[in-house]
Amino acid sequence: MSKFSKDNQPINKGRKKGSVNKITQLLRDATPEILVSLIEQAKAGDIQSAQLILKHSLAPLKAEYRPLTINSNEGMTWQEKAEALANSALNGECCPSMAVSMINVLGNITKSVSLDVQIQSSQKGENERLRTLADFYKDVENC
Repeated sequence: MSKFSKDNQPINKGRKKGSVNKITQLLRDATPEILVSLIEQAKAGDIQSAQLILKHSLAPLKAEYRPLTINSNEGMTWQEKAEALANSALNGECCPSMAVSMINVLGNITKSVSLDVQIQSSQKGENERLRTLADFYKDVENC
């Protein structure tokens, strides 16, 4: 009867609630002293101590984006819009990475518009050729 079963359970069922092991208790007791000495070292110029304190005590900085307004009118070309974006980044109105991303978007829009125009013109040309062929076959049938 060495194994535990439903009937054979120890009276003491493990560690008491709230109890901690020795190392955890030692760390808890020494933490205030460690922090005080770490702060003193940082004040004395120890870079690693300062980095450790700042890394664990301050929340990480998050990028803050302001809405970007670009003065553009209906008649602006894609190139002029890209130049306006670049100027806004140079003037500090937006971060350079945002301007680059937006210029890339403008470039992709320009490519898709150009491709759409090419497709439409080729479709028009194809329709013209088909009409010409249809007219030719009608003329051939009439002969």
